[in-house]
Amino acid sequence: MTTFELLEDLWMVNEYLLTEQSEEVHASLEAAKARLQANLLDKADNIDFFIVEVDKKVASTEGEIKVLQAEVQRLKNRCTALTNSKKFVTQEALPLIIKAQGVDGKLETTRAKYKLYETYGAVVIDELALDDKFYTEKTTRSVNKVAAKKAAIKAIDEGTGPISGISISKVERVRRT
Repeated sequence: MTTFELLEDLWMVNEYLLTEQSEEVHASLEAAKARLQANLLDKADNIDFFIVEVDKKVASTEGEIKVLQAEVQRLKNRCTALTNSKKFVTQEALPLIIKAQGVDGKLETTRAKYKLYETYGAVVIDELALDDKFYTEKTTRSVNKVAAKKAAIKAIDEGTGPISGISISKVERVRRT
């Protein structure tokens, strides 16, 4: 029987107990009431056991989530470390090796050929000294770094000197072929 059916039967037995005058029927109704109450207690105990088991599984799952989140964070940190290592090798170590061992800025290994070349690096902006033509107007004001970099490179190439608020210098990069 379902819990709802047990409650319904218990309610009906209680109704009969209130109206029944016969001692024999009254005794059998009391026995039926006791059986129904015992069944309801069993149901409640089973429900309690089920709820406790569900709580255990929820706690276990939440623990797994925390462990997996910690693992994801560890892997992200590892990825950042690997990226930084690669950046060091390509921007610092390889240029030094090519300068020391290469011929005319070129180095050939069994795996690859490397050539040292110069290009412009990241632009450094001094916003207080920067001309308004290098700003892009939006709802907020921000520096147009692309235009500032192009203007700085053009000024250097034409020999007109540095532009106020913009500094750029050549950096060495390695191309792998």
